[in-house]
Amino acid sequence: MKKKIKLKAKWIWLALGISFAAGGFYYYKQQAKNRDDLPMVTTTEVTAERGDLIISLESDGSATIDYQNIDAEVTGKLTKVYVKSGDRIKKGQILAEIDATEYQKMYETAQIAYEKAKLTYQSKVQTSTLENTALKQALAEEKIKYEELLGEYNTMVTLKASYAQSEIDGVKAQMEAAKRTYENDQNKTRVTTASNYGLNIEKMNVEMAKVQLEEAQEALD
Repeated sequence: MKKKIKLKAKWIWLALGISFAAGGFYYYKQQAKNRDDLPMVTTTEVTAERGDLIISLESDGSATIDYQNIDAEVTGKLTKVYVKSGDRIKKGQILAEIDATEYQKMYETAQIAYEKAKLTYQSKVQTSTLENTALKQALAEEKIKYEELLGEYNTMVTLKASYAQSEIDGVKAQMEAAKRTYENDQNKTRVTTASNYGLNIEKMNVEMAKVQLEEAQEALD
């Protein structure tokens, strides 16, 4: 009985040894296979240097770009553009042009109106000067006439015995009428000369036309 038990025990240990050996061999093969599937890693030795570090990123996504609206002071058709997308611009640089045909006409019309207003004003000045000269000349003649009649009347009064009363009264009436005419025209001339109402109106028209011309020039520019 003891011999059979020992024999069976030997066979059991032998089977266990074979199983461990098979398991170890399978584990070894699997590890070798896994090492074959891994990518080959290579290393390269380089010398460290000082320099710029460049980091780049490639990726899909969305981006926003800053932009600035250009608001012109006048409206019209855009005819020329002097810049393109991505250009760097500076203050005072001409970016584009608007069709100037209509603004050119407006400028020319304003220029004509300004020149006309100046001519009208100059004409008014000349007319006023001539009128004032004529008034002064007429006033001077009226003064001479009044002074002559006054002298004649004073002589007749002095030599009253030599003249009829009717003659003295007649000269007196003429002298007084000449005096009234002279005094009235003297006041009229004084007021007309001092008053520049008509000239001021024409001068204002010139200033208004000049402002309109400047506005048209600015719009054209």
